[in-house]
Amino acid sequence: MISLLILAKLKIIYDQHGEETLRLGVKDQTGSFKGGYVYQQDCYDIFDKFFLTNNAFHQVCDSTGEKLSGSMFGSAYGGSHEPAPQDSKDVEVDLPCTIMEFYHGSVKYVTYKRQTLALDGHTLRGDSDSGFETVVVKPGMQVGTKLRFKGKGNEQYKKHATDLIVTLVEDKVTE
Repeated sequence: MISLLILAKLKIIYDQHGEETLRLGVKDQTGSFKGGYVYQQDCYDIFDKFFLTNNAFHQVCDSTGEKLSGSMFGSAYGGSHEPAPQDSKDVEVDLPCTIMEFYHGSVKYVTYKRQTLALDGHTLRGDSDSGFETVVVKPGMQVGTKLRFKGKGNEQYKKHATDLIVTLVEDKVTE
């Protein structure tokens, strides 16, 4: 709209009748609009000029437009000298099974605590989240068998979630 206000005729129409009339045009006897203004420049070109070449943060991108790691904010959050996040450990859980469950097989459920990322995708939530997983104990599995569930463990910034490792242990309860 700003480019329109430079042209004297269009500025007069805008001042008298508003933006809608300028954009849609004037109604004729049949009720359809005649005239109207259509923006004819490349809006993407204007955006690119402002945000890619005249932008103070342009140096954060390389020549292909890819974002470089870090920024101009030093060691602050997201800065180029921000310390790397610590690796989270896999979540390990023991799952008690009876001898009959090892012999015949069974379906068991395990609940565990894990770290999750907040909605911003960067910071860890203050409270631990409860995870829930279905474990199939196949007939003939042994005590000490470790089952790995990829990506079901702790979430972490800029890295894949860790694994959940379920170890089958003997349940000492007598039947």
